[in-house]
Parts: sequence; structure tokens; C-alpha cells
Amino acid sequence: MDRIEFESTSPLLPEAALATIARIADTLKQHPNIKLVEVCGHTDDGGELDPNFLLSQQRAETVRAHLVAKGIEATRLRSRAFGKAIPIFPNDTPANRAHNRRVDFRVLEQ
Repeated sequence: MDRIEFESTSPLLPEAALATIARIADTLKQHPNIKLVEVCGHTDDGGELDPNFLLSQQRAETVRAHLVAKGIEATRLRSRAFGKAIPIFPNDTPANRAHNRRVDFRVLEQ
């Protein structure tokens, strides 16, 4: 599945992410065999550990709420915070940090 990138220090869903949310919701509707998806929130390495963890949780919950609003059963979605623990790029450039400020998805149960 796709990932959704966020602005620095923001849990607000970017306008550009709405198409991604719609696409993910459509995929889940077309595949009822996917029973549980983990909505994983992440941050870059800027800032303190506790606020980053909270921010990553807020991001995951924001995306989860939008998916529920699109008709996905809440029981099929679980939000989880990772803070800055799992970067997908080195946090060595502004562009790479932007990629790490994200929500991504893991299918946990089919």
C-alpha cells in the first residue's frame, strides 16, 4: 500500500493525501479478506522522543479516522505509533526527513 507524508510537526492530513486515502479505502472495500491493517505513524529524527511519539500516534489516528469516514470498519484498522524509530531514509537531508514523516500500512491479518 501507499504511504502518506506529513509536514514537520503536524498531525494534519495534507490535502494531497486525500486521493491516497480514497485509493486505500477502495482497495480495502474490494478486498474484504483483509481483516486487519495496522496504520503506522512515524516522524523524522527532529525533536524530542516523547513529543515525536505522540505526534506519530496523532498522525496514525488521523489517517485511521479518515479511512473510517470513507466506510472502512474501525475493527479492520489499528493505529500504532513508532516515533522516529523506523526511518525509511537516512535523516541526513530535508528531503529524506520529509519522507520519514509519514504514515504507512501493514496488513496484519487476511
